[in-house]
Amino acid sequence: MQSRFLLFTLLLACASCGWMNPESAKKGPYDTDPTEPADAPATIHLVDGFEAEIYASEPHVVSPVEMCFDENGGVYVAEMLDYPYDPKKGDQPQSRVRYLIDSDGDGKVDDSVIFADHMLQVTSVFPWKGGVFVASAPDIYYLKDEDGDHVADLKEVWYTGFDTSVSPESRITNFRFDVDNWIYAANNGRPGRITSPKFPDKPEVLVRGYDFRFHPGTGEFKPAAGPTQFGMSFNDWGERFVTQNTVHLRHTVLPARYILQNPYYAPGSMLQYVPDDDPSNSTVYPLTEPQEWRKERTEARQERYDETQPGRKELVGGHFTAATGTTVFSGDAWGDDYYGNVFIADANGGLVHRELLSDKGVTYRSEPRPETGKEFWASTDIWHRPVNMANAPDGNLYVMDFYREYIEEPASIPEAIKQRLQLDFYRGVDRGRIWRIRSKTPAQQRDLKVELGKASTAELVELLDHHNGWHRFTAQRLLLERQDKGAADALIAKAASGATPQGRLQALWALDGLGALQAAQVKKALADEHPGVRRNAVRMAEKFPGELGGAIVALQEDSDPKVRFQVALSLGELDGTVKPLAAMAAQHSDDPWMRAALLISSGKNSWSVMNRLLVAHAGFFAAGQDAESRDDFLRALASQVGANPERDQLTLLLQAIGGSPRLSAPDVKAAVLRGLGQGLDLSGERKLRVPGAETLFTRWVGDSNEAVRDAALETAQYFTLPAMLADAKQAAANETFAADRRVRAVRFLRGGEYADVGPVLSKILAAPAAPELHAAAIETLTSFDDPAASKALLAGWAGYGPAARQRAVDAMIRRTGWVDDLLAAVESGEVAPQAIDPVAKIRLAEHPDEKVRARAAALFGTSRSDRAKVVEEYSDALDLKADAAHGEKVFEDNCAKCHLSQGERGRLGPDLSGVNNKTREELLAHILDPSFEIQSNYTNYIVVDKQGRIYDGLLASETAETVTLRGEYENFSLRRSDIEEMRASNVSLMPEGLEKDLSRQDLADVIAYLRAGL
Repeated sequence: MQSRFLLFTLLLACASCGWMNPESAKKGPYDTDPTEPADAPATIHLVDGFEAEIYASEPHVVSPVEMCFDENGGVYVAEMLDYPYDPKKGDQPQSRVRYLIDSDGDGKVDDSVIFADHMLQVTSVFPWKGGVFVASAPDIYYLKDEDGDHVADLKEVWYTGFDTSVSPESRITNFRFDVDNWIYAANNGRPGRITSPKFPDKPEVLVRGYDFRFHPGTGEFKPAAGPTQFGMSFNDWGERFVTQNTVHLRHTVLPARYILQNPYYAPGSMLQYVPDDDPSNSTVYPLTEPQEWRKERTEARQERYDETQPGRKELVGGHFTAATGTTVFSGDAWGDDYYGNVFIADANGGLVHRELLSDKGVTYRSEPRPETGKEFWASTDIWHRPVNMANAPDGNLYVMDFYREYIEEPASIPEAIKQRLQLDFYRGVDRGRIWRIRSKTPAQQRDLKVELGKASTAELVELLDHHNGWHRFTAQRLLLERQDKGAADALIAKAASGATPQGRLQALWALDGLGALQAAQVKKALADEHPGVRRNAVRMAEKFPGELGGAIVALQEDSDPKVRFQVALSLGELDGTVKPLAAMAAQHSDDPWMRAALLISSGKNSWSVMNRLLVAHAGFFAAGQDAESRDDFLRALASQVGANPERDQLTLLLQAIGGSPRLSAPDVKAAVLRGLGQGLDLSGERKLRVPGAETLFTRWVGDSNEAVRDAALETAQYFTLPAMLADAKQAAANETFAADRRVRAVRFLRGGEYADVGPVLSKILAAPAAPELHAAAIETLTSFDDPAASKALLAGWAGYGPAARQRAVDAMIRRTGWVDDLLAAVESGEVAPQAIDPVAKIRLAEHPDEKVRARAAALFGTSRSDRAKVVEEYSDALDLKADAAHGEKVFEDNCAKCHLSQGERGRLGPDLSGVNNKTREELLAHILDPSFEIQSNYTNYIVVDKQGRIYDGLLASETAETVTLRGEYENFSLRRSDIEEMRASNVSLMPEGLEKDLSRQDLADVIAYLRAGL
């Protein structure tokens, strides 16, 4: 998150030196004392049958955020001492990796060694070949002790290029080894061009919008589904569960490896929120009282409710505010009732929450927990900060306790509160604990003493059936490291007849890791009694399309929906799968995840899949079907046809729309036409010549159904339709026709040549007309690249209304030559400076062309001012008596265009429906200093294509081949091959300087309106 702070000097002093000597730090008026390790267990409250004990504490561990056990019981800990600030320029980072030692064998740490020091914001460690991978953005390191002193001697950068512009917990985190032999990690969707100094022959990989994975044996690096912030874990079957701050548990349903294979389709999400909409599944029960800064915010909110919503009470806590450390428990010391449970910590609440999952089709849902009204683990110590967890060799769960008095991201606390309370975010930097949770009646009893590094290959294979997940996955990792081909026979036997489904599955993947997997083993696994094995076997069978393609198809009717889902994804990796794809669509397209999988796999065969539905699946089009799901599926299929450069499919689709009775229903026809237009827009093609197209479009444009007419008009612009174009020119120019008819005709002119239709559009813009007609003419005019079009836009300027002027400016900023014409018009006085709206001025200030930025700065004064001073100057507005009713009008006039719901208008700013949780001070800061805090999903991106056109907007979606931006008025989809430059802006699209247009009373009123709740 991009932030600034008023107390810049004070905070930098804390960041660079204050925490180095914690005892000398000045204690704030509401600061409390820490609990010493000896007294800490008494502060922990667990559900009945469990007990907590300290495994390690200061001085042997401080600020721990991650730990891992290597094959010989060695324990490495990531210590994130830098958090929450990066060191200032020139100072050394202080984060590090520590090696823990239990010298007397009592199961508790009594010594430690700094394994690697002075690393930036270390967030994760994972063992590999006697060393560890370390996450320290912008890099991933491999570190290894080569002389036995537990200090790293070897230091290699394996990957670099990760984002460091956001808060530390939002960078790369959480290395996790999956059953498929890859290490996965969280990236929070942050941008990055990842290269490998270790493997320089590997291609650069873009990770924006994704997490990532890498193969430690081969060095391959790939994007992975996401995003995840700080918390990730796999179950036994390779299904990944992730956390993101207030969204405490999601299941990654769609793997990125399939999405990236299809350049024509971008699913809306890859993740399923597991607790559904039941608030009881996401309620938390902390035992600590809120800290003073929270109390002050709560009091302010309650004061607001007393004024605006009498009877409502503001409750502190009760929901996740800092969810972290998601861990699927795979230990064997607690019994079967806890195996596979998911544990999520909340660092602010000082608690560990338990989730019980049940199947929900291809994904999962939360089930009620036995510990009603309380948490699995909660502490009465406000300093207690559980941030991560780990499964362990002894079958218990270990909890990393960051142990700081304050763990809130500083940017989220109003500056006035931070200053008044003298908050020091480094109080406790010299402290930290790692806890062990034990069952009082353990199902298994063992300690942490393991020597799997000395185990023979045969012994490692046998461990794949172990009931403790740590032992299984460590054995599999060691088999991958050793690459002992002699293990193949034992693994084949284990895969065929292992005692547990987990053992059979991990034997298969171990064979794959050795390069020894054969079709025969996979074929047997496709018939395994356990669906988790069958599902993974379907994925493995993709490696043997000739031998096992038929077996994959046969499982389209498997009894388990997760197996069917994997079949739907894997069909896209095979040839000749149109029939099964259509058959599965006819049965399962009502499920949004199945629908997405089938669309991904249809890809270049989308027309064939649609045609098969038309020919062989009449029931798919019958009344009583889920029409909305069906139409969405058909629309997306048609879009993929339009985006596909193979134009023979386009001809066949047009003929089907015109002639198939099953596409004759207006909603179906409109959906298919609209999808076709969306795909053609993505393809970038115009002037398509298709035999018979004009006859068809003439009929559709004149259809009695408005949705069909509109969809036909949108799609017609991509075709050469001379007779229709001539009629449209006449209709557009005919001032006796109704405005709606002229608007339809004007929109149709986008399919013509500028030299032919430009005069008609210029005439419309030069004459008084309905606003919607002017808007349509401007929209059509800006679809042409002809330089004369910008002159035509400016020629009609005097007659435009406010909305038309904004559309014209928006279009001119996007063209290299046109923006020069716009600025020249402002410079000459033809266009008044105040006619350029604030958002447009920001876009000009952020323009890729330096000369444009300089001219804009001279005209509009667009260089950034000291907003902190402005916020301070206007703080007295908060003392005024506010009128929320007038505030609503202020909001409508100044804010609603960007901040209303997307269904009402194109949204460039966050939905403000939850902004009533902000204090008045926070809202004032956000209004007057919009770039104070920019949510990562509302970062403005600027894209320049190879023709010099400029696009900007929020990143709506992206695939391996395409990028879609959500602009102020419309979406823009571009092929990556057409992009010359793409960068994120560090300036909010919300304009600065609103104090010039709003009085102090206006500010007080709009804040009151926002705090009353939208």
